[in-house]
Amino acid sequence: MRGLPLLIPLAALLLGPGCGSTDARGDRPDEGLEFRPEVAPLTSSSAAPDEVAAREHLTAGRYDEAHDAFSRLATYESDPARRAEFLFFAAEAALGAGEHEDAYDTYRKLLRRFPSTPRYPLVVERIFLIGRLYAEGRAKTTTWFFGMEMSDRSLGVEILEEFQRARERHPLADDALHAIALARIAQEEYGLAIDAWQKLIDEYPRSEWAETAEFRIATTYVLMSDGTAYDKRPLLTALQRLRRYIERHPTGNHVAEAREEVARLEEGIAAHKVEVARFYLQRDRRYSAALCLEEVLRDYPRTDAAQAAARLKAGLTGVKPPEPKQHQEDEDDGPRPANRRPPPPDLPPGMFPQPVD
Repeated sequence: MRGLPLLIPLAALLLGPGCGSTDARGDRPDEGLEFRPEVAPLTSSSAAPDEVAAREHLTAGRYDEAHDAFSRLATYESDPARRAEFLFFAAEAALGAGEHEDAYDTYRKLLRRFPSTPRYPLVVERIFLIGRLYAEGRAKTTTWFFGMEMSDRSLGVEILEEFQRARERHPLADDALHAIALARIAQEEYGLAIDAWQKLIDEYPRSEWAETAEFRIATTYVLMSDGTAYDKRPLLTALQRLRRYIERHPTGNHVAEAREEVARLEEGIAAHKVEVARFYLQRDRRYSAALCLEEVLRDYPRTDAAQAAARLKAGLTGVKPPEPKQHQEDEDDGPRPANRRPPPPDLPPGMFPQPVD
């Protein structure tokens, strides 16, 4: 869910200027959020100089220095409560410095060693944030071989999947699935993206992301196709799901986009069928051409291609189904085996067999 107050401050910093939490109406982040660092309270009555210095570094945004200072304090502190606080602020400083791996490891260490820390809810949200940053390609990992920084969406997916499994009822669990799906799209893992969005719909039907998930599943099927000339099945599935989305959400957040995509898909599919009809006409297969044209007029009547189909159909009068052909057995080869099929007709790329003249 959007706008949790504990998640906003570092999100604004790490997502870049003018970016923060994600808006429920789409996939883009909200704007206008400012970064406000957590202020580290002094945990000792004597206000030890090293603790004061660490706090000043954090407040001033000197995150590298703050991380080193709080890490040293956590190492030598004997009191468990104070050590937990120092460890928390070491992780905060690492996150502020963009050291996402270090921050993630430190937050997890804090939860393992100090599960009763009052910082627990905030730490959980920080872990979600790090996972989302990786999933969006904003966080970097350092390769062990070359020492180069590289984005690692797979790590983000791994973090968010673990987050959702361990905390199914957490307010951010549905956000995790949505971020996972978007990462899968970026990696061109379209089937896995659909799975993530479908899981979101099934497990969180009241989520503000559920409607978006329905729309994104439909558009993802479009990405799975190489075009109408090669594989129309994903496009037909997308068309069906988009129509269903419009029917279920007539005033939905994505209904305008859905209508535009429906019109585009219908035009493309219909235009391809008209081209197939022309292909058949060039080979004097008038009945097969008539079937294609009738399908366009029946299923896609509002398209420009339907007008072309009507003009072609007007010239096809008196077309009758062809007489079934009898396969003559070859005297040399003997009887045709019962399971042997006749060769397919000569079709353009991507077309399923049609009745032929």
